[in-house]
Amino acid sequence: MQEEAVQSCKEILHVSAVKEILGGFAHEVSQPLNAIMIASQVIQIKVERSALPQTEKSFLTQRLAMVSSQVERATHIVDELRQFADGRTNYDGPVDLLRVYQRVQGFMDQQFMGRGIELRMKAVQDLPVLRTDSRSVEAVLVHCLAFARDSLDAIGQWHDGRDIAFRKLASVRLFTNSGMSVLSVEWAVGNLPDSEISIDQESRIGLVTARSFLRSGGGDLQVSHASVITAIP
Repeated sequence: MQEEAVQSCKEILHVSAVKEILGGFAHEVSQPLNAIMIASQVIQIKVERSALPQTEKSFLTQRLAMVSSQVERATHIVDELRQFADGRTNYDGPVDLLRVYQRVQGFMDQQFMGRGIELRMKAVQDLPVLRTDSRSVEAVLVHCLAFARDSLDAIGQWHDGRDIAFRKLASVRLFTNSGMSVLSVEWAVGNLPDSEISIDQESRIGLVTARSFLRSGGGDLQVSHASVITAIP
């Protein structure tokens, strides 16, 4: 029991340190992104004023426009991460689960795509306004999606190691039950036997904390080796 408490303290210490580092990182990375944007714009002006043939001007201008577009996207992501690390939200008006989910998925999309995992989401219309603060809901959804990501990644690796075809797909549903907003994430385990399941949900301090937080407010979080279902007041 004492060992578990020490491990929990280590996790909390690490998470709090990451928050501090992330805030500094977001500030530092914005400066080179701004420099890249300015340099791209200057080069584009130089190209337009040059004596190059029009076809080459068009080619270079298109490529520079792509650079500017990606820098703008990266700047937006960095700004969103800074707000998330600071605990700020930028929702206007009433907030439902769909709006929070879309923001969190935007943060984590690349993590899923990088592992070859497909997220398929379906939401009912007119989800109720959340009574739980959006910052806490964001944190809950992050831990739910992270568990789904790591579970599917581990299942996929098991199949890859045995040359067995497996589609890494997570089906996400948002709906209402008993007046609460529900997030359900489900996935197949393929040929993976129960004895090979390697991810211990109780070792995930984020999930354990999210479950305690939700239950204290009348919600719930249920986790299995093939699903995460959370009910949020």
